[in-house]
Amino acid sequence: MLFKRKFIIELDTIPETNEDICLAVAEYCATYNLPFEFIKRTHPLITIIDGRKYKITKCFTKVHRINLWVLRCEEIKI
Repeated sequence: MLFKRKFIIELDTIPETNEDICLAVAEYCATYNLPFEFIKRTHPLITIIDGRKYKITKCFTKVHRINLWVLRCEEIKI
């Protein structure tokens, strides 16, 4: 059985446009020195981060007992 890799990117502000989401992903990758490439820049975003393909969606969720906006990144098949 193969397991899919998932992670979230916590956001400080509400992502109002697809460009806001792209900037947040680019900032995250720059912070952790990860190579990335956008395949699709509209919701849901498709990007390759560190050689793995991800579907990225925005959502409002509870993290550490605080409600906030996050980007949910879920690995998909290449």
